Amino acid sequence: EEQSFPSIVQVISGASMLVSMHGAQLITSLFLPRGAAVVEL
Repeated sequence: EEQSFPSIVQVISGASMLVSMHGAQLITSLFLPRGAAVVEL
């Protein structure tokens, strides 16, 4: 399912952790709240 960029930012801005594959999609980590964790696979 494809989501719009604003909806992705809304979800990520409320997350406490982001788990993602290595690559360009990790740019969304910029929108994580302070103190959130990032796990890169």
